[in-house]
Amino acid sequence: MKTRLVNNPLDKPVAINGAQSLKRLDIKGVKLSEIRYVATSLLRANPLSATFFSDETIGDLQKLVADIAERGILVPLIVKPDGTLLAGHNRLQAAQELGLQRVPVQEYDESHNGTMTDEQERKFVISDNLLRRQLSSDQRMALYRVLYPNFDQRVALRPNATVTVIDAPIDSVNNVHTVAIMPLTARKIADDTGQTTAAVQRQLQRENQKNHASQLAVAQASGNKSIEVAKARQRSIDKDFSFYVTQIEQEFSDPDLTIEFRQKKAKKLRELADRIEKYN
Repeated sequence: MKTRLVNNPLDKPVAINGAQSLKRLDIKGVKLSEIRYVATSLLRANPLSATFFSDETIGDLQKLVADIAERGILVPLIVKPDGTLLAGHNRLQAAQELGLQRVPVQEYDESHNGTMTDEQERKFVISDNLLRRQLSSDQRMALYRVLYPNFDQRVALRPNATVTVIDAPIDSVNNVHTVAIMPLTARKIADDTGQTTAAVQRQLQRENQKNHASQLAVAQASGNKSIEVAKARQRSIDKDFSFYVTQIEQEFSDPDLTIEFRQKKAKKLRELADRIEKYN
């Protein structure tokens, strides 16, 4: 049964019992309208949300319902001019559970930003959910691969390096479409998705370690185990070192880094060197 509130104060653009007030969103590089209250019946879910994300569990949704019942919606939903959601699917669902007639929204300003392209819409929906949802490492990596073509190659590249890859099926020997790919840093991903650089670095590290473990498992299942395991172990060590050095070099290439930040990175590199020495 849905929880319904009669003469609900949450329908009004005010804080509840002196609680935190509604926060206007400011997104880098994107102009949004001022906050206004819109009937829930005029809003509709974005198909991309169902494509990339599963529904919240009943428990998590009920927690959100209880929070909104107590404090109101503190972060506006973001919508396209036609009412399609870009951010706030769970907040809308919770509001509907509570029987709210209106919710606070900010509209994507097409007069300033231009018409949103399919790529921009996909990036917006994914980035918002990367920031707000509790996702597994595998889920995050899958989304990064949607956001960034050639993701695996790009995160492994050194600063200022480029690699040319085939970007489309080969129709003939003389008709090969290639594209140059650039390095992709943890900082770039963090800036694009609203996460911290440290959080993204940890995600990339776990993915790298998982890939090494998978390679080792394949080697152990081979015929000549001792030789293959030794080779796989050395490749894993080399890749681990290369991955960390690449990430650190990418960060050090930023001329605006503070001395403290450089010292912290140098310490991590020394710790990595100690770990690799123990392997050997």
